Amino acid sequence: MGQSITITNDTHKPVTAWLSKHGKPVRGWEVALQPGDTVSKEPSALEVGTKYKLVIRAQGKQGSMREWTQIFYAFKAKEGLLSFTVNVLTDMKRLRIFEIDYLLDQILPGIRIEDRVYHGKTYPRCFVANELITYMLLHQIGKDETDAVEKCRVLCECSIIEHVVTSNHTFENKYLFFRLRESHKMLEGRMQALEQDNFAASPRYRFHPRLGRKQDANKGIEGWLEKKSKLGLWQRRYFRFLTSEETKLGAHLAYFDGVTSLDPKGIIPADGIHMVEHYERSKQNRTFTIKIVQDHSHSGRELYLLRANSPEICNRWLNALKPYAKSLSQADVVERSALSFVMSAETMVKLSKLLKEVKYAKGDWICKRGERTTNFFLLKNGKMGMYIPARYTTEAARNAANQEAVPDIFYCAMTPVSFLGVESFFNAESKRSSALTSTSPSSASSSSATTPAADIVVGPIQKISCLAMEDSTMLKLGSEDIKLFMKEYNQEIKGKLYALLNSGIDKRISQVPFLKDIKPADMAKLKLGLHYRRLNEGQVLFYEGEAGSDFFIVYSGEMKIVHYDAKKDREIHLKTVRKADCFGEIALMLPGVPRTATVIATAPTLLLSLHNETFHSFLDIAKLDIQVVMRERIVNTFKKFHIPFFEAIPEESFHELAMKCKVETFEANEVIFKEGDDGDRFYIISFGKVSVRVDKKHVANLKQGNYFGEVALVVEDTPRTATCVTLAQTVLLSMSKDSFRGFFCRSSRSSSRC
Repeated sequence: MGQSITITNDTHKPVTAWLSKHGKPVRGWEVALQPGDTVSKEPSALEVGTKYKLVIRAQGKQGSMREWTQIFYAFKAKEGLLSFTVNVLTDMKRLRIFEIDYLLDQILPGIRIEDRVYHGKTYPRCFVANELITYMLLHQIGKDETDAVEKCRVLCECSIIEHVVTSNHTFENKYLFFRLRESHKMLEGRMQALEQDNFAASPRYRFHPRLGRKQDANKGIEGWLEKKSKLGLWQRRYFRFLTSEETKLGAHLAYFDGVTSLDPKGIIPADGIHMVEHYERSKQNRTFTIKIVQDHSHSGRELYLLRANSPEICNRWLNALKPYAKSLSQADVVERSALSFVMSAETMVKLSKLLKEVKYAKGDWICKRGERTTNFFLLKNGKMGMYIPARYTTEAARNAANQEAVPDIFYCAMTPVSFLGVESFFNAESKRSSALTSTSPSSASSSSATTPAADIVVGPIQKISCLAMEDSTMLKLGSEDIKLFMKEYNQEIKGKLYALLNSGIDKRISQVPFLKDIKPADMAKLKLGLHYRRLNEGQVLFYEGEAGSDFFIVYSGEMKIVHYDAKKDREIHLKTVRKADCFGEIALMLPGVPRTATVIATAPTLLLSLHNETFHSFLDIAKLDIQVVMRERIVNTFKKFHIPFFEAIPEESFHELAMKCKVETFEANEVIFKEGDDGDRFYIISFGKVSVRVDKKHVANLKQGNYFGEVALVVEDTPRTATCVTLAQTVLLSMSKDSFRGFFCRSSRSSSRC
């Protein structure tokens, strides 16, 4: 019910209270409070969703004992600490509000609102009682039929649910029509989420403010589909996705005879799904297949053929189930790559049919520097390593003989859905001074980007090498197929693809504050390690709390950045990012740092991403200092946090000041300095949290924007007066005493403060 529950006796009389379940007292929940007393209880003994009886007894006005009783379902509190007073509990209203709020979160997703017809009469915007009870039983919202019905009756008692004809009709597990009283205050903000999809005809997304991992997001997806039987007959079945929390069989897709059926006709285990794709023979694009991993099917079937009512519903099911597939179809690989931004759906289908699977064992070379190739490759699954010359210079690139004498070094990894050899689409035999590099990987999930290198001559000779880092599958388009494909689609894609991979990517990188000043020769190296990531509308890039390892640039599209407020139990919109915006640069300095927000595509979006390891490889190869590269971030920190020491400094001097700073990273529970140490540096928290301790006792927590250690800058030979320890992964900007004083003494506007 919460991390802690406190009860305060705010009356002038002694009070006793206790909880019971099934007529038996709950151990540890008998309390006796004198006036003004407060008691704290841990809720671990209470089972969420279970019925309890609360009894409060106090002395009345004339010495007689008065008793208040309330039966309620234990709820999962949305706040860490719950505080009640005796007067509040005896009034019962607040406890009832918490209970109703919890029940609505659980029950509303199972309500199918639609117009119903019975004996020729239409009842608008209602739902069927026994369909809701079936949903609650299958998803374990009700322990049994009686429990599920009683929970619905609680909502009826509060006038949230009412019968379509008689408002006082008892809720029963029968074919009865009920409706939501949409004007009820407890339903504010819930109806819109409840009606996002047509429940009866399409997969239904369970309403929950904290949709998290793919399994949680799919919890409650259900709808009618036709399944082709072994005899070739189409059978109408009601499909439901059940999570591992709701069934002993693990997460699976179950199909039933009807909406009120409790016993499934069959199940498709989620961890047994090999591939999900459109059925290519379906002319109406509303049929899809689920291929099962061998020896994993409960029914012995290796393929399920399913048909939806419309192409839109079919696509929703595909999007819901594809995250579980162990392998991508060829069409999926093409669709998830950056190619989808320059090709029509028809063109992508044509390309996917021409691709041929090629297997590579770990350690196999896909291509080597200096070889000639006219093939195009898309990585379907596995992992490839990109190797570049140790001295990756313009001179070396222009001289093949010199290149062969230069050893190759690992630069970055290529993951699905990366591609290389894209110059094959641009007539590989002709050399251009500003064409594409021969191995520019591009990705749609976590992949490497196809990238141009304006200062490297591109021809049929490979300028990098590519090695299988694990057993992998590539989709290959040979030279003859490329000619046939381009003969038909040259006009459609050639210009768009060339612009996407050349001027477009150059422009986006130049719009990133901390990358815009990189020299052209170094820019070519950086672009080799970029990844493309494609997202559909509504697709989540990452969730709050997930470990971060990539920095992102929005090439095109739009995304929203949101944060979940646990106290208010709602999603808070922080920012909208559009074309040329960037985010996540803290992951370049702190690999694995938890994301502080969730990012969701609000339109079809193409991102450029840079992995932490690739970024540091780039710094090593280009011989760049991270302090120099991150100079703009340091300047932005000065502007954003308004540090008193720097308020007198004009903004044009911030770049000089930034060069005096050092970027330091710390893991959680790492000591920055100890009490008594010599003080010689000043710190600003750019990211993370720091604990301040004096005599081993905690005295304060510092967060982003706070600073500490300033005494060391102005007082000679002063020991540290406290110990500072990081509470989480932290990025600090630090400045030495000498740098601080030297800068301020040279600053004419702040010399008086020196």
